[in-house]
Amino acid sequence: MIEQKRKITDVGDVKIHNNAIKSITELTVSKIAGVVRINRGPLKKILDSTGIGKVIKIMDGIKVESNESGTKITLDIVAAYGVDISEIAARIQDEVKQAVENMTGISSAEVDVNVTGVEPESQ
Repeated sequence: MIEQKRKITDVGDVKIHNNAIKSITELTVSKIAGVVRINRGPLKKILDSTGIGKVIKIMDGIKVESNESGTKITLDIVAAYGVDISEIAARIQDEVKQAVENMTGISSAEVDVNVTGVEPESQ
């Protein structure tokens, strides 16, 4: 079952699925200098190499969990060689939290960043 945040308005229901939060996270992280990429698992790499990954949107490397205490986002990234990893991770946490709050109204988001590798930044 896809987790979702639900808000009832005068006009009807608004449901924000975890996939929307994953998309916000992915787009936010892609704009941060010093991040080479979100680290995808082997299944995602195989699907992307065959072209299926573009049709079936699996955002392996980003996990969103929602419960009564809030929303937890966990992401695996590869940092650029030579950057201050702790600074990049803190920036990711701040920017993802702010983007999710601004776009969804979810103010209880926790963001965990796992730096799983370091690579040269592509030109």
